[in-house]
Amino acid sequence: MSARNGSAFLIALTILVLSVSTELHATGKTGHEPSRDSIIRIVTQIQRADYEGDRSALKRLHDELAPIPEDNKLASRVLYWRGFALWRRAINGFNETPTPTDLEADLKQAVTDFNDSIARDPGYVESKIGAGSSLGYLMYLNMKNPTRVQELLQQSSPLLKEAMATAPDNPRLLWVLGPIRWSSPPERGGGQDKAIEIYNKGLEVARDHKRDVVDPLEPSWGEPELLMSLAWSNLNRTTPDLQAAEQYAEAALKLVPYWHYVRDILMPQIQAAAAQEVPKQLQPPANVQLLLQVHAKGDQVYTCKSDAALFTWMLKAPDAQLFDKDGKSFGKHFAGPSWEANDGSRVVGKAVANAPSPDADSIAWLLVNVVTHEGSGVLSSVTTIQRLNTKGGKAPATGCDAGHVGQEVRVAYSADYLFYAPK
Repeated sequence: MSARNGSAFLIALTILVLSVSTELHATGKTGHEPSRDSIIRIVTQIQRADYEGDRSALKRLHDELAPIPEDNKLASRVLYWRGFALWRRAINGFNETPTPTDLEADLKQAVTDFNDSIARDPGYVESKIGAGSSLGYLMYLNMKNPTRVQELLQQSSPLLKEAMATAPDNPRLLWVLGPIRWSSPPERGGGQDKAIEIYNKGLEVARDHKRDVVDPLEPSWGEPELLMSLAWSNLNRTTPDLQAAEQYAEAALKLVPYWHYVRDILMPQIQAAAAQEVPKQLQPPANVQLLLQVHAKGDQVYTCKSDAALFTWMLKAPDAQLFDKDGKSFGKHFAGPSWEANDGSRVVGKAVANAPSPDADSIAWLLVNVVTHEGSGVLSSVTTIQRLNTKGGKAPATGCDAGHVGQEVRVAYSADYLFYAPK
């Protein structure tokens, strides 16, 4: 073999070896392992996409969490978040109209990812919670097929029982168990009150331990979800508590202002239910629209008055602080009756209609027409005010007599004031 032919042979052999090596690498491994930082970045995006209701992003981000790392613990966490993405993608889908047709496929793949996570870390409770919940949603989708429901129940029940035995106070577990308690009969430890009780317990635990999590790959979600479930439960319970429902929904939005479901679906449902509950005589005129709503906390101040031989506690004035939906100071409510915002704008009103509060121990609900304006600001355009959802504030039933004429007494109260302006 000549030197020239020998060189050509070596070059050809080198190309062949490199080619075979490349093929073996391609078939034996799907790509380089993602860095921990890149995994954390995707996990953060998954959680945001969940709250935003972005189902297409959840599918894309699920697929981006690949390949699965070799390290078992890290692999287990990656697989958990893959399962989480499709679990939440399905849950968001249930809130869409029409209902998407891919919910079952999402839930099945979520179960697979959660189970793969458990295989890498058999003691990992979070994946058992996710798998158990996903299987529960699959049962719902297959409720017309009793045989299939039993198959899914046999898979779900052991996972949730293991989670309850290992971490009974896990707030994410308690959130998952809430709907089960809600739909179970009282004789089996269920019922609406039991569900609300378990949500409240989870909320307390979540708040107590919110600073404990230092690893961003370990799930720490739960507080917003529990607040949302408490809002939903108070809206849908047999005897709705719409004031509580709204307060819980507002608290959830304070933590996650961009939460699509709570902001765009649940809160309007609560507000629509509240509007239906307002007596006809307290409905605002058709030519106005809601401008803002504030919450009042303070006192109704009464004075003991006499008229001949009759002694009565007469309202002197309200004395309350006003707070916006985020709990921040908005202004004050005082004699007039007057409402003054922190920007200096003020209105004085006159009650034109009233209705008894649903709470017999609370002051009446009112419809108020604005009669004067002062200053320039947020209240400048207000023409109508409602006082709703009152708690307390009623005049004492006793204590006003000849020996107490002129005496004042304060009775604590709270209420929501809704301000309306022309459309």
